[in-house]
Amino acid sequence: MPSDLNIALDRILAALRSRRMPVDTEARLQAEIGAALVAAEIPATAEHRLDQRNRIDFFADGIGIEAKIGGGRLAVWRQLERYAAFPDITALVLVGTVAVPAHLSICGGKPFRHVSVGAGWL
Repeated sequence: MPSDLNIALDRILAALRSRRMPVDTEARLQAEIGAALVAAEIPATAEHRLDQRNRIDFFADGIGIEAKIGGGRLAVWRQLERYAAFPDITALVLVGTVAVPAHLSICGGKPFRHVSVGAGWL
């Protein structure tokens, strides 16, 4: 039987993959992610503060969701690793145009999923 965390991750991924996602700006991508979560009735906090210097774009039942349009892979990965170190984060989802190689998908031992967006579709 799947764990509660896997069920929550699957719900979030299904919600995100059900919609057209804009790739022109992170602000528009974040707005669409928020709309997808609301439409799927997934309670989430936007701009969730992990500490004084770290805020993740969305936080839903322990799962951190980060939107990224552009940027270097290493910088994005370092940011995700930093977020994974917080005890409140039980899993991470990256939504965006930044490709993360599968062999890097460790995220501090916490589950990690990547929803790639490009050409406007997930």
